[in-house]
Amino acid sequence: MFHEVKVYNPEGKLKKLISCHELKVKHWKNFEEMSHDLTIGRYSRGRISRFVKQNLDNVFLNSDEEC
Repeated sequence: MFHEVKVYNPEGKLKKLISCHELKVKHWKNFEEMSHDLTIGRYSRGRISRFVKQNLDNVFLNSDEEC
């Protein structure tokens, strides 16, 4: 849940008003960009492919059912 943000200049006058919708859009855009930089291991330098990220939960859920 996001609330609108008021940005003031040094004199205390309202400089910008950021709406809830704009904050939500910025948040999810940033979240998607950050998720592209995930790596597989602590020292891994490669990126996780989109296929692996999308199907990672399915692999773990199916492995629990086999036990």
